[in-house]
Amino acid sequence: MLRSLMATGSNAQRIFCFLTTCILLGSLFACTPKATDPAAAPADAAAPAPAAEQGPTDFYYDFDDILVPKEMELQTGDSFILETPSQKNGVMVFEGKVEILSLTSFFINNMNKDGWNLLSAFKSSRTILVFEKTDRICVMNITDSKFNTLLEIWVSPRSSAGNIGVPPASNLPQ
Repeated sequence: MLRSLMATGSNAQRIFCFLTTCILLGSLFACTPKATDPAAAPADAAAPAPAAEQGPTDFYYDFDDILVPKEMELQTGDSFILETPSQKNGVMVFEGKVEILSLTSFFINNMNKDGWNLLSAFKSSRTILVFEKTDRICVMNITDSKFNTLLEIWVSPRSSAGNIGVPPASNLPQ
């Protein structure tokens, strides 16, 4: 049938038949399943790429004991750090496209690895995590919005008296 069309038809018909044949043959080969036999696959296809080729991992920023996921981007204009010879305190602000529950789980799991103890967690569309170390307190405010998740990491020195930010009663005006 194809030969009869090509012998009697115009150039447009010949081109149409040729393209139709190419498309049919191309779709036949495109739909062929890949081999599922592991022995048939190349040896290097099963091995994961080295870490250097996978891209950056999570980061420690100014607070060298608080790991931040790589998906969160530092907002330098909204962050400030007070550095003393013994420690760094302040706030670091991040934005990223990370689900709030995933980010909360990340910090609950990783802060403990860096020596922080979870004191409390308030979870909703705004999540607040409070961690402590012997000399510092860390408060994380995670806010979910339509397009991004906002993360604030507040680190403050711990008062030796245990009453953070509250002056002793003897120093209050009478």
